[in-house]
Amino acid sequence: MTVAYIPAAPKPPSSSLFRYAPSAADYEFCAQMLPKVSRTFALSIMALPESMREAVRVAYLLCRVVDTIEDDAVVKGLARERLYDAFDALLAGPPQDPTFFEDMCCEVDLGKGTHDQVLCEGAGATFRVFWALTRAQQAALRPHVEEMSRGMREFTRRADEVGKLRLASLDELERYCYFVAGTVGKLLTALFELEVPGMPPHLLRAIRARAVSFGLGLQLVNIVKDVAEDHVRGDCFLPEDLAAQNGITLDEILMPEHREAGLRVVHAVCERARDHLRRAEEYTLLWPSEAGESVRLFCVVPLVLAIATLREVEEGEDTLLVGHKPKVSRDAVMQIWADAQHAVKRNDSLRWMIGYYAGGGQSDDLPEAARARISSLPEAMAADRPEASAGPVSQARPSGRSLGGAASSSEDDRLRRREYGGKVLVTGAAGHLGANMVHRLVAEGRDVRVLLREGSNNDAVAQLDVERIYGDLRDRDSVKRAVDGVETIFHCAAHVSTLQGNRAHKREIFESNVIGTKNLLYAAEDAQVARVVATGSFGATGYDVDDPTQPATEDASFYPFNTHLPYARTKHHMEHEVLKAVVRGLDVVTCTSTAILGPHDYKPSRMGKTLIDFTHGKLRAYIPGGFPFVGASDLVDGHLLCLERGRTGHKYTIATAYLTLDDIMDLWEDVTGVARPKIKLPPRVMHVLAHISSFTLTSFFPKVQQRFTPDAVRILRMHRRADISKAREELGFEPGDIRDAVVAAYDDFARRGLVPPRPGKDVEDAARRSRRPSPRVSAA
Repeated sequence: MTVAYIPAAPKPPSSSLFRYAPSAADYEFCAQMLPKVSRTFALSIMALPESMREAVRVAYLLCRVVDTIEDDAVVKGLARERLYDAFDALLAGPPQDPTFFEDMCCEVDLGKGTHDQVLCEGAGATFRVFWALTRAQQAALRPHVEEMSRGMREFTRRADEVGKLRLASLDELERYCYFVAGTVGKLLTALFELEVPGMPPHLLRAIRARAVSFGLGLQLVNIVKDVAEDHVRGDCFLPEDLAAQNGITLDEILMPEHREAGLRVVHAVCERARDHLRRAEEYTLLWPSEAGESVRLFCVVPLVLAIATLREVEEGEDTLLVGHKPKVSRDAVMQIWADAQHAVKRNDSLRWMIGYYAGGGQSDDLPEAARARISSLPEAMAADRPEASAGPVSQARPSGRSLGGAASSSEDDRLRRREYGGKVLVTGAAGHLGANMVHRLVAEGRDVRVLLREGSNNDAVAQLDVERIYGDLRDRDSVKRAVDGVETIFHCAAHVSTLQGNRAHKREIFESNVIGTKNLLYAAEDAQVARVVATGSFGATGYDVDDPTQPATEDASFYPFNTHLPYARTKHHMEHEVLKAVVRGLDVVTCTSTAILGPHDYKPSRMGKTLIDFTHGKLRAYIPGGFPFVGASDLVDGHLLCLERGRTGHKYTIATAYLTLDDIMDLWEDVTGVARPKIKLPPRVMHVLAHISSFTLTSFFPKVQQRFTPDAVRILRMHRRADISKAREELGFEPGDIRDAVVAAYDDFARRGLVPPRPGKDVEDAARRSRRPSPRVSAA
């Protein structure tokens, strides 16, 4: 930005009075220079306590000096290299006389005609104040300013070689912005952590993962805002390939005849900016509302200004016009500052505020608490809301509890939605749930890695474009390879069995479900994975021992003295491994599955095999009983909701419907057109037959899948029910129709030639939905 040179600007202390300890004049120089080089930053810094304000001010001024070295269009080549060297030496080494750096800036008129010239020629004051900071503050600052200097040096060398800076692609623009501003996000975070000590490790990881986006989002908005001004100066930071895709060059981007093409280029960069601003919003809201109130206020002001400015860029009339600049008025800036002070304590109020300015001040969806705070503003400030334009970065929505439940003062904060865009790992990807999970993620365009077992039936994901890692959860090396570089994990893998089995069988289940999970969670912790969703089992959820038919909630105690399957016991212990990982600081949520029905059942499951046998007339009798079932699509929804909205360390039960075996027979007859069996075996008879069948198959045909084992019969006779009210209230989960899951399962079997095509498959969905609705799970 070019502004008029003001001779009356504060003069730095004379070098003849130099001393390493800063003088009062040094502090005054820094305090007066900040609003001259950045009014927005100077406004935000007022939110910080005195203990942090000086460090943040000096940090910004040091970054501004480096930015001036990079940005000066006149100083090039060796002269610029010498400036970088001198700056780096002052930053890295012990305190020394900075006069030589000031003299070098004077010799080349660095930042000539701007306030930056005054800042650089008086840089000694900034360095002296920097050296007076605490060791912890210096250590937090130094590496990030050094990284900024190295990155800017790289790009200025390239610019000097070709005569001007050009960025080939959007990714390269993002890399450039990382050095210019992403490092500032990391720097600020390091300083803020000193001011807000004692935060849980998982919360720190989540904040650090978004720190770069806080800086990148603001910088990208500056770039799209200043295109015309930069172009006149000989610079253009828009990607060359975007211009080429729209049939123009960057040299032509301001030409009136190419305005539409130029705007398309700008809007493409705006989309990338919006992505980072969304994460910057998350970054802001993750800071604790009490201990981190000043940090939240510091962050939200430039964030909202950037969002409002982005709207002006996209829909304003000043974009790409020389002599014009999309911007937010000074009155609007002060209004944002006032609103932020009233909204900062509550996430729902802050979200509303962000959505309000993103939507051009056109939102009626104001939470009551926020309405009271905002309406309490003085009349002069509450009136005349600023107008802008473009789709909101953040929609006003029910808010959610901060990660780990530690950062919000509002109970409504439970529904805060997190967004993850990085690589996602799915374990157990060839299993029934895992395959449905992978198919959904691929359909949504996610970058998916799967962990598969060599030699297992992996047909369920054979045709999908995913990264494959072959290994075993019990092998730490293969788990480490699978986890390395992923942002999130869906841990769907499990050794499922309804057998009591022998000692070796129990050992295998334990090692797969407990030790395997433990290995995965430790690897995720080492790899700094942002969040893990682990699949739990309803069998590991406690129940009323006197009346098992009572709907079971997630906090029901697991009664250890009842008969339980080894599988259920291991899944119960898996939940303990999850909680231990949470205590260590890993962000993990458990999504508890009931009995699954749906497509991509390649093994197949016991229910899938029974459906196939039913279709071919091999099921001639059935037993009384019932259990909560879940459609595969609903279960995938539940896992995604746990990822986005679940509270760390909590578990959520996902179910679609409680079905008796009679209900299932009716459904299958309806879907397949095959008459259901009419013989209902008495429980005692079925119990005896199950023992005989299980003994025979275990002893003589151990590889044959057992359908109705003694424990399966016992569980069905308990008529257990699931209470899904927690998932409904905290995740926003709503179950679908269980018939849809049966139809999807059958159609998938038919596609693979395991059953004949479904009768009436081509009938309109409306006709099918007009039938009697299926039973749903009741929330107690």
